[in-house]
Amino acid sequence: FIYPGHDRLGEWAALGLAEPLDERATPALRQRFVEVSLQALTYPQGHGRVYGLPLALKSLALVYDPQFLAVPPTTLEALQSQTRQYRQDGRYGVVFDWGNTYSVAAVLHAFGGGLLDAQGRPQLDHPGNVAALQWLRGWRQQELLPREISGAMVQSMVNDGRAAAALLGPWSLRDLAAGTDWQVAPLPAGPAGPARPYLGVEAAVLARNSRHKVEAFELLDALTSDAAARRRLEEAATPVANRAPWTGQTDPRLRGFL
Repeated sequence: FIYPGHDRLGEWAALGLAEPLDERATPALRQRFVEVSLQALTYPQGHGRVYGLPLALKSLALVYDPQFLAVPPTTLEALQSQTRQYRQDGRYGVVFDWGNTYSVAAVLHAFGGGLLDAQGRPQLDHPGNVAALQWLRGWRQQELLPREISGAMVQSMVNDGRAAAALLGPWSLRDLAAGTDWQVAPLPAGPAGPARPYLGVEAAVLARNSRHKVEAFELLDALTSDAAARRRLEEAATPVANRAPWTGQTDPRLRGFL
């Protein structure tokens, strides 16, 4: 079966619901994929057994209007400075779903914080998190961010010309208004380094109780082949986990997410 993210994979592996693929996933097969996509599908994550084959990679990036931002900002300070002048009634320099932990996590990392430490333990009171949320609250107090926001509102504001830039994922590409020239760049860095967003890995997983594991793995192999990945990349604008289809890919938006 296919799951649009790997966040449940650890639970399924621990409960014995997902089939480990170490013996079936040969070294040659694993070479298809960028390393981080396979790391996300291991349990324990990063150094355990592989429990799926990756299909797509998804994370936030800075989607911006080049008519307003000729050169995308590389720091959060520059982003604030460059987009402040765009702020007018109903218009914002940059918008993102600031009420969603998925979006805010990138900012926490940019200030040296994060929800979990290196051992996977909660660290909500990390000084970097405090600094990041103070920074975020300052933007809101200056009315540089909408008082109410959602993912759907972010997309709507982008298409209505009410935002010069936004934090969006590749799933938004097909929903951008036709004829627009929005471009994609990495998220700006903060005082502690890059604003590292969370990475979601869509994967094909083999059910442990399958009675046809050989045939099922053949299907997983076919779904994650370079040929299939190329179709998803070119026809569905989905950033795939396979290395080969990216060779020669010139779409600037897709390259931005890569």
